[in-house]
Amino acid sequence: MPRLARLALALLYMLAGIAFIVVAIRAWLAAH
Repeated sequence: MPRLARLALALLYMLAGIAFIVVAIRAWLAAH
């Protein structure tokens, strides 16, 4: 079970990072 929890946490962090990058790119494009 710990392995599954770690995998879920890694997926969550990856999705959060992708969402942050997408928001940052859209903000940068809107600013220029």
